[in-house]
Amino acid sequence: MSDLEDLSKAQKKINHLISLGKEISLSAPTLLSLNQSLLWYAKASQKLGDDVNLIQSIKPSIDLVNEMDISQFKKPDASGSYAFVVSGTAASVNIIKK
Repeated sequence: MSDLEDLSKAQKKINHLISLGKEISLSAPTLLSLNQSLLWYAKASQKLGDDVNLIQSIKPSIDLVNEMDISQFKKPDASGSYAFVVSGTAASVNIIKK
């Protein structure tokens, strides 16, 4: 590989890292909200015990987060995961009411 090709490859890698930084920066509020929601679910599940499975209502969100390819992260990854948490909230309320 020539020096010019090495330089070009380095530039592409830097540009990719910059774009990832922008995506993560734009997603930070959503990621923070998602993290807070997951913390709440963890605490609520511990308090309610094994008889009540709250986590099942947000399992799609957990799976999406666990399957994220960080090297290809885009803002919709965060908002999509958070949307599953929000939609799972109604199911969680019904579970808690029982």
